[in-house]
Amino acid sequence: MRFSLVLNSFTVHTDYISVRTTVKDPSEDTITLLKELKGKKKKMWFENTNVGCKIESINVTKHISLTIHTEKERYVAVKLYELSEQKKPFNFFVKSDIEEKLHLLLKEISEKTGRSKGDILEEVSAFFNKNGVLIPGKRSVYDLTTNWQKTVESKLSGMLRDKTAA
Repeated sequence: MRFSLVLNSFTVHTDYISVRTTVKDPSEDTITLLKELKGKKKKMWFENTNVGCKIESINVTKHISLTIHTEKERYVAVKLYELSEQKKPFNFFVKSDIEEKLHLLLKEISEKTGRSKGDILEEVSAFFNKNGVLIPGKRSVYDLTTNWQKTVESKLSGMLRDKTAA
């Protein structure tokens, strides 16, 4: 999942770093996705910096505010400082359970077929809508909606079964 966040503040504590953010331009399923992640320690990315994090709280008023606790690491504090200086939204990535599964399936199929993961994903995520218009596939798992991810998971699992059966 990819979220665009605005950094409000961060505080370095004895054992962790507490990060207060606001979700910018949330999609309709953002709250559901965040609630699914709340309290689970996972690898998350602030732009290109990955760190063990946990979404500690979600506050929904006019905006969606998050409190995220990260591991206390110097490089995380430096990255958060840099993000606070740029004063613009940044990308925040979290692999949901289905995204982790998609990455594993893509890796396995890629190894068996010799094709790139991006090419495979682009092929299986393309579809024709109800008006017969081709909707092009995506090259990143993070660009797929949750329902789209479930459909792609089924297609990839089917491809893998077909490859193992052959």
